Amino acid sequence: MMNIKLMDKIKIKDIRNKLKGTRSFIHEFRRLKWNWAGHVSRMQDNRWAYRITNWYIGDKRWRQKRKWADEIAEFISNKNWGSVARDRHEWPRLSEAYAQNLAL
Repeated sequence: MMNIKLMDKIKIKDIRNKLKGTRSFIHEFRRLKWNWAGHVSRMQDNRWAYRITNWYIGDKRWRQKRKWADEIAEFISNKNWGSVARDRHEWPRLSEAYAQNLAL
């Protein structure tokens, strides 16, 4: 974020002072996840990232409890969030709201 290396030997207190007022790591992570989800949903069906994101394992005992896209589907309150993501005007508008929503 700040392009600081360990060799610069800057105190953590100084780094925190510089970062005041900036977005948190969680905010940036959620914004990047939202952008990636939009990108993946607009991919063609034969692409690897698209197939892995939409892969359904089944109702086996060993499956994971939550999938990567469940959080996005909850926020949009629509299981078919890919159709919303294909709308290139609506998807970026929702990006900041998703990144700031820390209740999920």
